[in-house]
Amino acid sequence: MRDLYFRGSQALQRQNFDYAMTFFTQALQREPGFLECRQALRAAQYKKSGGSTSFFKKIVGGAGLQPLIAKAQMTKGKNPREAMQIAEQILESDPSNSSAHKIIAECAMELDYPKTACFSYEILLKNSPRDYDLGMAYAEALARAGLIDKAESQYVDLQRLFPHRGEIGNAMKDLSARRTLDEGG
Repeated sequence: MRDLYFRGSQALQRQNFDYAMTFFTQALQREPGFLECRQALRAAQYKKSGGSTSFFKKIVGGAGLQPLIAKAQMTKGKNPREAMQIAEQILESDPSNSSAHKIIAECAMELDYPKTACFSYEILLKNSPRDYDLGMAYAEALARAGLIDKAESQYVDLQRLFPHRGEIGNAMKDLSARRTLDEGG
């Protein structure tokens, strides 16, 4: 995997995005929790796409990606690893596809790769910063990754945006208890 990652990194530096994506994808098929590789793959995908996609390309590309999204959704419960690979195929053509990032985040949580889930949730929250469910899922992923301070900050932000939601207060209490157990032994 290190060799694949190294070769992908070299290809990325040379701006040979297709080769970089191939090497990174191969490494992730073997080890889906390899976060640095996934981050490098995402960088290659964004650079290849030029950083943004036109509205027309999103509409046309989105229609063509629907079968893959449906396949990933159906596979998610039975084989989360395979669902992550299918979602990566979607992200090759549309690196900002929200459905694919959500599938990767949910599967990563199921496979106990919370940092990978955090990475996908961060991308999702850039597009939808006021999405309550995404915010809560991101905070849970942060807590499971051991990033208690960031999780607490996320809950505080959510409480400011949604003061009427009691679940946030309960989640903050659970997080506080988790912190006490971790620090106090």
